[in-house]
Amino acid sequence: MTHWRQNSDPFLAPDLGRSALLVLDMQVDFVDGGTAPIPGTSAVLPAIARLVDAYRESMAPIVHVVRLYEGDDVDLCRRRVIAAGFDLARPGTAGSQVAPELGVPVLDPGSLLAGDLQAVSPTEHILFIPEKGRVSQVLPSGRIRFRACG
Repeated sequence: MTHWRQNSDPFLAPDLGRSALLVLDMQVDFVDGGTAPIPGTSAVLPAIARLVDAYRESMAPIVHVVRLYEGDDVDLCRRRVIAAGFDLARPGTAGSQVAPELGVPVLDPGSLLAGDLQAVSPTEHILFIPEKGRVSQVLPSGRIRFRACG
């Protein structure tokens, strides 16, 4: 049983029956010890893992959105270092994988880059959104359908 609620502010606690969890960019390259750690990411990882566990236990929807840098499909702020050969979130590398604390299987970069969702379970998926796409364009377009949140 997950104990995510025990230290939660009741006003901020998610309603697992009416929400979905989006986990963004929680990849090995972006946590402490990774190629390009983002300050604060490792510190919040245990809390995110507790939320993922709670959503799994409740069979509530989870989507892990990942970055995969290949070719020229790279965030503007990282294009220079990627073009210079910096190995960051490159498909198939250890650094591109979801942080192990989240218990997600190895990414299937071929499938993700082709635009497919990678299923973790019936209610949990991994999604790659090209830099030229945006979450706001992909989610409402029907690529991911959640049960009605009423």
